Amino acid sequence: MTNADIEQFLRDLKATDKLPDGKTRQRPVLPKTRNHFRGAIGTLFYFAEARGYMPKGIVDIEAVAVARQRGGSIEIFRPDEWARVMAFAADKAKELIPFLSIGAFAGLRHAEIQRLDWAEVRLDDGLIEVKAENAKTASRRLVPITDNLRKWLLPHHKPNGPIC
Repeated sequence: MTNADIEQFLRDLKATDKLPDGKTRQRPVLPKTRNHFRGAIGTLFYFAEARGYMPKGIVDIEAVAVARQRGGSIEIFRPDEWARVMAFAADKAKELIPFLSIGAFAGLRHAEIQRLDWAEVRLDDGLIEVKAENAKTASRRLVPITDNLRKWLLPHHKPNGPIC
């Protein structure tokens, strides 16, 4: 195994997307995913070298190119734009209101909201508890519920059950 072999493997990585019609499509993985694989491969080789499973210096993971990651731009809605989003949700998809509101006003990540249970939305205490097993950082945190978030959540609040 050479650095060139590792670079070729990383360039050939594919992700499979499931399309709405049930078919699948393959596409190259995103740079962030490629870099995660690069790091995991490096860890594997460092481990193997440290344990004597392979001679040192066969692969220099530092010499394997890092994929360039472009930072995504953060978009901020103006109040009139957000009002249109919420008016549409109120009219067409009321079940989206808690999801949209928590994302907009509490700043939780998409995946964290998907794993959130109503029992963790404590309106009386003014807090949303993001449990460690549901957080990206694997650490528990308490997120304050602002007044505007409370107003959006109150009509939809349940004692328990998934938000989504």
